[in-house]
Amino acid sequence: MKKTLAVVILALAMPLAAWADDGAPPPCIEATLEYYMELEGGCTIGDKIFSDFQYNNVVSGGALSQPASSIWVTPDSTPLNPGLTFQGGWGATAAGQTSDILIGFVVTVMPGGGAIEDASLSIPGSTAGGGGSVIAGETIWLNCPGPCEPSVQLEAWNFPGTENDQLSDHVTFDPVMMVTVEKDILLTAGDCTFDNPCEISFATASIINQNFSEVPEPATLTLLGTGLVGLGGLIRRRKKSK
Repeated sequence: MKKTLAVVILALAMPLAAWADDGAPPPCIEATLEYYMELEGGCTIGDKIFSDFQYNNVVSGGALSQPASSIWVTPDSTPLNPGLTFQGGWGATAAGQTSDILIGFVVTVMPGGGAIEDASLSIPGSTAGGGGSVIAGETIWLNCPGPCEPSVQLEAWNFPGTENDQLSDHVTFDPVMMVTVEKDILLTAGDCTFDNPCEISFATASIINQNFSEVPEPATLTLLGTGLVGLGGLIRRRKKSK
């Protein structure tokens, strides 16, 4: 059993080792968005390079702008579904306030890596009340470092008091070797009315998740398949022995 599991683990680990000594950018680490924006050449999660980070927080009505130094980025190294989590304290906390969060970056597949075939966006840390709302829109340009065609769209939103909140979205596309991502998350506090006092109007966001599923490499699939076949055989032999 242990030997078979080792084969499975080795199947997932070998693609990572292939890029360990070829001069690739350093691994992505938990750090501020400011750190990511200052990286030359980006950083890696598995066989993907994350680079060219952009950020801006445009506010109005007295909302507080959050600098890149206060936003934390955590890499997600889930096999075949790498990504990033952005954590911050964005908010429109009084009637008439807005906070527009703009985040962009590029994901490039390293030579020999698995192409990207889908993307997912989620805003699990969003809250709103008193007529406030959180609306997240994302454009992903395929196989180019900037605005181009084709592109795909993702949307998520939080409208308190409604039954059609959508806190996540997912889109698939033909496998590509590069995607350029541009997120636009708008927080809007509700207007002040007799039934909606200013002090209860708010919209906040604290967590933004992004992941990209990939096409497994043929070598990885072969080794993984070998490991699973061996595991199945071991289970059958144990059943027969009992």
